[in-house]
Amino acid sequence: MSVYHFAENVVEADFDPYSYPISDTPPDKVTYQEGKRQAEAVFFQEADFPVIAVRIPIVLGEHDYTERLLLHINRTKEGSMIGFPNLQAKMGFIHQKEAGNFLVWVSEQNFNGPINACANEEISMAELMILIEGEVGKKAILPSTFDSSEHSPYGIENNWNMSNAKASELGFRFSNLSDWLPGLIKHLAN
Repeated sequence: MSVYHFAENVVEADFDPYSYPISDTPPDKVTYQEGKRQAEAVFFQEADFPVIAVRIPIVLGEHDYTERLLLHINRTKEGSMIGFPNLQAKMGFIHQKEAGNFLVWVSEQNFNGPINACANEEISMAELMILIEGEVGKKAILPSTFDSSEHSPYGIENNWNMSNAKASELGFRFSNLSDWLPGLIKHLAN
């Protein structure tokens, strides 16, 4: 998803790797977003084999090595501050199993090009924290001003989610975020 600018309901055409200028800037001199864009541009413009670029949002699951969701749960349990620039901003996610299943599925399709993969629905950061508070049994400390050490890894200023319509039209059936996120939070909290 990082090829896109922070936006709502982005579609594959919102970033065109077929015409994006390929740069000779060294990799350590570009942002994470630009690195993703350059990788897609190089593959789509120079590869002599079929290319699929699966664009996914933040992956959640029981084996999330980043532990970003767990950080929110633990900070709530501990009574530590969690800073969000905009609690009403909504994000989309995908479950780790669904991401893996989608990679297998799309590789078996007669498809080339960029394609988004995300769970149906998105959630505001306020709603996410309410789910966590309900599971933990404590009120989260969500200050209006905070320093960088208290900033949530999900701390976005505006909605950031994407459309999975193209993959859905090809036949993949995505889960609903609300069907599995509460259970994942319960699992991680315990």
